[in-house]
Amino acid sequence: RPVTLRRSDGVAVEALLSARPLQIGARSYMITAYRDITTELAATRRLTESEARFAAIFNSAPCALSLTRMSDRGHVDANPAWEQLFGLDRSAVRNRSAIELGLWVDLDEQRAVYARIAGKEHIVQREVRLHLPGRQGTATCLISGRLLKVDGEECALWSVVDITELRRIQRDIEELNRTLEQRVAERTAELSSALDALRHTQEELIRNDKMAALGSLVAGIAHELNTPIGNSVTIATTLAAHAQELGEQHASGRLRRSDFDSHLEATREATGLLMRSLSRAEELVRSFKQVAVDQTSEQRRRFELGGFLREMAITLSPMFKNGPYLLEIAPLDPVQMDSYPGALGQIFTNLLSNALLHAFDGRPRGRIRVTPRQLEPGWVEIRFDDDGNGIPAANLRRIFDPFFTTRLGKGGSGLGLHIVYNLSTRLLGGRIDVSSAPGQGSCFVLSLPCTAPTSPPEDSRQLRAARQDALNFEDVGPII
Repeated sequence: RPVTLRRSDGVAVEALLSARPLQIGARSYMITAYRDITTELAATRRLTESEARFAAIFNSAPCALSLTRMSDRGHVDANPAWEQLFGLDRSAVRNRSAIELGLWVDLDEQRAVYARIAGKEHIVQREVRLHLPGRQGTATCLISGRLLKVDGEECALWSVVDITELRRIQRDIEELNRTLEQRVAERTAELSSALDALRHTQEELIRNDKMAALGSLVAGIAHELNTPIGNSVTIATTLAAHAQELGEQHASGRLRRSDFDSHLEATREATGLLMRSLSRAEELVRSFKQVAVDQTSEQRRRFELGGFLREMAITLSPMFKNGPYLLEIAPLDPVQMDSYPGALGQIFTNLLSNALLHAFDGRPRGRIRVTPRQLEPGWVEIRFDDDGNGIPAANLRRIFDPFFTTRLGKGGSGLGLHIVYNLSTRLLGGRIDVSSAPGQGSCFVLSLPCTAPTSPPEDSRQLRAARQDALNFEDVGPII
């Protein structure tokens, strides 16, 4: 029987006690034998603890684990994860082999696997096909196995991982990769077609916007020319009538010196008025002709900035005549430019049109002041200030976006300031900034190099191409 003894040094010792009585003569004795089993008990406890740890790991493992005998391949045990994967209760599979349960699709493969295990090889993540009774069809699984002894009997410990869904995803990815190039090409073609259509639409809208602006300019110039030309026609008619009357008097001998002097004085005054009217018409035609040619030809040339701005002011003066709005051009010392006057004129026109359309909407009066000045050598700055309504902060960061307008359907196309931005930053090689606050007017600051870039970007060439169909006043013959 087991007993606990204590040695002389105080250490407890586990032992097995054996005793029997012994009679010698009249005396009775007890024979006892002790065997130290302390080491054996410690080994037994360690084995029990190890088995408990193995059982705990086996039952709590997230992957499917099973234990089969090598002798008949019957199941010894299976963990809960195995029960969930195969849809079988562990008590129902004990002592039954995988063949009996119909789990293996390929029996030759099962025999090959067991042969390797018997040869003390480790099976590591071998891909096999298994029947899972809990679901229809077959599953693709990774199995791993190794040989170990349980209660002195050789067994195989198996782990099973279902990768059916993973393989399906991999097949889908491979299929996507196989067709990716074709789909990318098709999608690229679709996007290219859509981009071409969008670019064509944008160019058409820009062209229409320019034609509308140029048409408005033509109408204004025609109206402005009516006055000096009408005056000239009236004066010329009057002169013709007086000349005819003078001729009749001379022919009849009734011409008096006083009549001749009076006619001469009237003729002198009339010709003065005629010259002034024709000079005004000539100035308008000359300025408009230069602006029209610049805006339709995109010709790069040298010009003097102050004179160019004055010509633009004369050409655009019909926009302000007989109205409550004023345009002021600040004086500037001569500054020579080597640039694109057409693009600069388009910017000038668009900014003034934008102010008249938006800044002064609902206001009885207003003023636009254009202030050019030279910055560091090689750069100029042109400020466009108005005392109009101002721009809300929410709109300020979007005003240069294409098709952004607060007056859609009321005369705003959303392209005027977008064209200004593109011409300023790309074709002319400068920049444009804006500052504004509601009720405090707006300020557009155009900063330009005196010498424009020699090779404008591709999109600027496309923008110029969209402008080439605009009306060229060189081609329509004399206006008068």
